[in-house]
Amino acid sequence: MVRRTGVPRLLALLAAAAAAGCGGVESPDLAHGAVSGTIVGALPGGYAYPLGRPDLQVAVASDGRFYIDDVPAGSGSILLFDGPRTDGTRRAELVPIDVAGASVASIVRYGDAAPAGDTPMALAGAVAATAIPGGGAALASPSFAVQGTPLSAVAGGNAVAVSLGPLPAGTFQLSATMAGFATATVPAAVVPAATVGLAVPLDVAAGSAPGCAAAGGLCRNGLLCDDGTGDCEACLADADCAALGAGTVCDPASHFCAPAPTGTGAPVCSTCTLSAQCAPSGTQAGFCEIAAGAASGYCTLAVQATTEDCPAGFDRLTDASGTRCVYAAGCGEYFDAMGSGCWSDADCAAYTGLAAPHCLGADAAAAAPGYCTAACASDASCVVDGFTCDLTAGYCVRS
Repeated sequence: MVRRTGVPRLLALLAAAAAAGCGGVESPDLAHGAVSGTIVGALPGGYAYPLGRPDLQVAVASDGRFYIDDVPAGSGSILLFDGPRTDGTRRAELVPIDVAGASVASIVRYGDAAPAGDTPMALAGAVAATAIPGGGAALASPSFAVQGTPLSAVAGGNAVAVSLGPLPAGTFQLSATMAGFATATVPAAVVPAATVGLAVPLDVAAGSAPGCAAAGGLCRNGLLCDDGTGDCEACLADADCAALGAGTVCDPASHFCAPAPTGTGAPVCSTCTLSAQCAPSGTQAGFCEIAAGAASGYCTLAVQATTEDCPAGFDRLTDASGTRCVYAAGCGEYFDAMGSGCWSDADCAAYTGLAAPHCLGADAAAAAPGYCTAACASDASCVVDGFTCDLTAGYCVRS
């Protein structure tokens, strides 16, 4: 809502003062004040509002002046936006201000057409936001909000991010919401004249349709949705393991395929109790990685020489048990991590646990997130369904 640019609060204050001087009973409103300002050299179409009160938004007049009434008293910030330039960009600033009750605070800033010698406000920036649903679920109609601004319940796409702006430089709180997941709020640091990519991890929420169940049962990396828990799993029933050969069953606890007690040849991340059950590669020996105190673990590779490769994203570990490839967070997290959305390698390092992670294909300016992957030497290194090795790039890519 765009409010009028007059001075009703100031007139009300003067009226209150006059009434008080004449023995009247009306008291000044100490809980609110006003902000009067000027954007010198403003372009047409500018506006201003207090952070947290976008309903108080006012237009900047043709002479650059504005007046915001009913501003809550105390320390806060005013968002100033100059009118759009010929290229569609705006100048903007987040101005800290102290507003006293029953008084008027002042602001003077400079717009795009300010006289020479005056420094105009910086160019506005934006946030390209995407959500990362936990448990391996696919992205399904998330929405976003920049708290304290008119950018509320902005719909995001299922394959791309949403651009939120314009915003002045500063730190804002960005919230992401998606059915089946708990709403998450993270700080968003906006910089001038740029679009900053931000991926918001979401945790599965309790309810009648948790996690992937609320996302239409869609999962990343060929996983299957467990409607009861909302998590995506490698298998839910023995039939889901049929492609791995006769005698391979779905472990009911880990939800990973497992060889029968006498079976062999299980691939990486199958459930195992003995290394003899694991043979993920025709040339490398298998290894059953079992955590201390656990009865079973997951199949991985035993590494006998530096020329032998680990699965993309696995670390090499050497201890009393020997040298082998491991994923510290476990196979469930590994399948969730590969292919999760990102804007930079730092995103992948922060929330995936992949060894030597890489964010492939991100373009924040186009609001297009990339996906997390890791280095590979052959297709055999890309053990997650739907990935092959791009030998030129040296990373697993979606096939």
